[in-house]
Amino acid sequence: DDIKTFFTDFEVTVKDLHSPSPLFVRDFYMRTLLELDVDDENVRKIQLSQNCVDQEEVEIISELNLVTALKTAFPFNDVGLTDLLTPNQKRTCLHIRNVISYLLFADKRLSTLNPHLSIYEDMKKKVNELKKRKEECTQESNDFALKRNHLICRKKEAEEKLNEMRNALHTLTRESYELNSKKKLVVEKLEKKEMFKLSCMQELEIKERQIEELRSEIVDHPEIDGNKLKQKENQFKKLNDRKQEIKAGFKEKKNQRLKLKIILEALNEELLLVFTDIADEIKKNRGCEQQLANLEKEIKSLATIKEGQIKKMCDVQDIIANDESKKKKLLEEWQLAEAEVKKSIEDNERKYPEKMAEFKVAKKESSQAKKKLDEANKRIEDTKKKVTENKKLFEELNSLLNKKQEDERDWMITFFQGLEPKVDKFIELKNRLNKLSEE
Repeated sequence: DDIKTFFTDFEVTVKDLHSPSPLFVRDFYMRTLLELDVDDENVRKIQLSQNCVDQEEVEIISELNLVTALKTAFPFNDVGLTDLLTPNQKRTCLHIRNVISYLLFADKRLSTLNPHLSIYEDMKKKVNELKKRKEECTQESNDFALKRNHLICRKKEAEEKLNEMRNALHTLTRESYELNSKKKLVVEKLEKKEMFKLSCMQELEIKERQIEELRSEIVDHPEIDGNKLKQKENQFKKLNDRKQEIKAGFKEKKNQRLKLKIILEALNEELLLVFTDIADEIKKNRGCEQQLANLEKEIKSLATIKEGQIKKMCDVQDIIANDESKKKKLLEEWQLAEAEVKKSIEDNERKYPEKMAEFKVAKKESSQAKKKLDEANKRIEDTKKKVTENKKLFEELNSLLNKKQEDERDWMITFFQGLEPKVDKFIELKNRLNKLSEE
């Protein structure tokens, strides 16, 4: 019954416990290891560290792995290779009882530790999220620094190009046709720069939107799971409901017995009244033999009814007695089960004081995680400040670049406006020279 209640998906019969087979023992231990989140494939398969030569060793390697896994999981349980290959009834029942009592004790302890573990896991998740945010902020600051360096390099390139263009403008005074072609090239380059600047600004806006969407998704979807705790609570509720149903059945039997007693007492009172009436009528009408015969018949019928009621009462009393005996048996079984559970709990409390030490370690880890979380929050605030400062610098650089480009455009416009009359004069002089040469 304990095995069925604890492992609902595992089939077990009384025959398996009286004469256990190696397959049953192996399946039971594999199911217990699955309850402890042990991978059954690692137990069944041959590991790389196990260099097997003989065929017998290859065939028995899964049993050896199972024995080592059971010794590490249940060190108090003296399970050997013979217990798997040729199981004994007494030893297998003892080992199964030890494993079930240990699992019950572990569930009881985990029910007390679950809130602390959930808090610790939440803290770990928060720390990991903060680490991710910190990495994202550092990545953003690095990207911003790279973009800033890229803009500075482009600024230097633009200054170099301006110097080159100034040198070229001195040569343009000599040849007007080359000046016009170079003017067109400069205008095209300036348009390309503006297009590149606009594309960079659009990419920055897209990246900022993606970061905000990721933050909102992280905040809106935290996940916490407690299915095992709900299963244990449902099992406990089912047992309590069963106990209350048994008590209600006993109460109904008692109520039926009281109702039968009340009915019999009412019948006795009616019979007494009838007998008194008959006696009075006999005294009054001694000569009425027919009436007496009829009355005797009625008395006999009432007597038979009384006997039937008495038999029913006896049957009900027997049923009540059987129910009381069943109740006593159930109470005795309940008391024995409680005593066994108490003994197993006491034995497990003696055998496993390490759980308290693990609980203390978990508390320490949770406090350390809190400290790390506070430090991560401080670092995130620092990185946010740095990002805002870098944004301000980026905006200042953009404003300076815009001003410089506007100044360069104004200078180019004024330069070309002053250059056009000179070019016209140059063309006129050239035409005159051509005419003079023709004449």
